[in-house]
Amino acid sequence: MVQARHNKRLIGLSAVVVLVLLAWWMQQDEEFSRSLERIDGRIPDYYLKDFQVAVMDETGRLAHRLDGRSLNHFAEDDTADLSQPLLRLYRDDGRVWVMQSRVAKAFDGGDYLLLEGEVEVHREAAAGVPRLEMTSRDLWVYPERQYAESDEEVVVREGVSTTRGRGVQIDLAGARLSLMSAVQGNYVFTNR
Repeated sequence: MVQARHNKRLIGLSAVVVLVLLAWWMQQDEEFSRSLERIDGRIPDYYLKDFQVAVMDETGRLAHRLDGRSLNHFAEDDTADLSQPLLRLYRDDGRVWVMQSRVAKAFDGGDYLLLEGEVEVHREAAAGVPRLEMTSRDLWVYPERQYAESDEEVVVREGVSTTRGRGVQIDLAGARLSLMSAVQGNYVFTNR
């Protein structure tokens, strides 16, 4: 009698565990199915969540790193849609350019990216060079060439000075930033 009650409890407990595991598995499967739904009429061949991609140069040094919330890759045109991308480009002198936007599109296996919408760019201060902050829209970035550009309005803050213009070309390796037109500046000189 005691053994029969024990077996019934064991069977009941086992059934509850199986039901919990089944519910968990179904939820995971539903999330997986949702992630593969058509995006703009296309189905991704793979996706990543909370990802980080590091790219090394020919000497094995970190050249750039791309972090993001999600990535959906499409094989038919070798593009990827990214959400919350954060791109870090490492210069030979150790300084880092950081670029981020809400969404981006990567082309040709990540050879170049379009950071879409509002884009924030910054470079930390170094000896004798103040921190640089830039905002613009729709910034094209070519990590291997260490180059970026936009045709949109740009605001650049370097130290306490501010410059505005339309269109920008950035030589990330040489740390040169060129505004293309309608340039206006507010420069503050400090005593050193």
